[in-house]
Amino acid sequence: MGGMLRSFAESKLSKTHREAITVARALGIQYVWIDALCVLQDNPADWEQETKRMHRVFGNAALTIIAGRSAEAKLGFINSQLRQPARSCPIPMGTASYQGCLFAALPRTRKVGPVTLRRWCYQERLLSRRILVFGEEQLFFQCRTGTQYEDGESVLHGPDGTLSPPMLGVFPPTTNVDADPSERREWALRQWYEIVEQYTMRRLSNPHDIFAAIASIATLANETLQQTFPRGLLWKPRYQAEEGLFQPVARPAPSRLAPSHPVNRAPSWSWAAVDGPVSQIYDEGSSSLFRDTDWVKIRPQDPSGRWTSADEWVARCNGVDKLHMPSCELRMVGRLALATTLPLEVQEHLPLGKARWVDWKHPYPPAALRADAMLLVAEDRATAPIPRELRVVVAIGVLDVGSEMHDGTVWCLQVIPDEGLMLRKMSNGSFCRIGWFLLEQPNWFDQCKEVNIRLA
Repeated sequence: MGGMLRSFAESKLSKTHREAITVARALGIQYVWIDALCVLQDNPADWEQETKRMHRVFGNAALTIIAGRSAEAKLGFINSQLRQPARSCPIPMGTASYQGCLFAALPRTRKVGPVTLRRWCYQERLLSRRILVFGEEQLFFQCRTGTQYEDGESVLHGPDGTLSPPMLGVFPPTTNVDADPSERREWALRQWYEIVEQYTMRRLSNPHDIFAAIASIATLANETLQQTFPRGLLWKPRYQAEEGLFQPVARPAPSRLAPSHPVNRAPSWSWAAVDGPVSQIYDEGSSSLFRDTDWVKIRPQDPSGRWTSADEWVARCNGVDKLHMPSCELRMVGRLALATTLPLEVQEHLPLGKARWVDWKHPYPPAALRADAMLLVAEDRATAPIPRELRVVVAIGVLDVGSEMHDGTVWCLQVIPDEGLMLRKMSNGSFCRIGWFLLEQPNWFDQCKEVNIRLA
């Protein structure tokens, strides 16, 4: 490594790195940043320092090259490996040679390639102001205002970036600078949820990089965003909300870079505790409900019992630039109720209201929930002599990971009037998240007193 700090032979670089330098030279760009070369490998201190400043590196770059069509650094990216279905046909523009030709061809795919499946690459693309993409079948240039494709197609983006996924106008918002601060925060929150949804659809070679690979975006988001504490807890596996489009989530699996099992990388209340697409449904109409004390049923609390703000809560979790957070215990006050779980097979014998799948009034499609759902019966009503099939269902519970289905009892924490979290109580008295629920009986929590809760 010491020798490479002084100089090295270009021939020793991978083909992709050599071609990146070739492109930079052709464009007259003097300096090139390549993560694999500019971040000291196997040096945790340097890796952490550079990871936290990715928004400066890519945000201030003149241009970012996306080697989209290359699955590995050794393969290169300038020459496409895919053959076009037909060659371009030159059509003369006139009889004189200087008038040139118009080349007509079949449309080319806009697919970028394998890099779209990588979480690190998603952050780098999102942070960049201008990108040159070597896609599967064509080259294209993209910036905040538009995209120009090699086949002649062009797309103009909205001024706030909302029409240009996945390259959004990264925080802070680029429009409505004179808008009310609360409106700007809501805009930023909606954008953050969209970023998390896109981010969790991609893969990591090292599952422990879950926070590191999005840390720079989170840093920028924090400058504008004031996260609403309860809303952030109500994430859900995306396949449960959008039937048939996504695969179920699972617990993070070991990999070559993280061989230990199990992979403990995030507290249970975080979306990072599962591996796979998650959704944070944003409802414009209910935005104000999370700021209304009559609607929000839980409050964060510090160890002394004092109410805390969302900003203090983030600081207590060591800040948004924390690269590794396998554990972080939240302290809160809320209403807890104990319930017994029943399988869905008994639903035909139960006096259900909106819990009947045929009368479903919730925005989540019933078929998507059925595999991971269970019926919840209030524990105080689950004793004899009431037969099992006649017990009153108080809520529909949905597990985050369906394979963790179990019969027994679960604790339910009410977050907002019709939704909350299913929890398991651990031996040390704290709780961990195992899923979420939809309330069937609105008055179930009325008799529950507020208690101190530790959510790990």
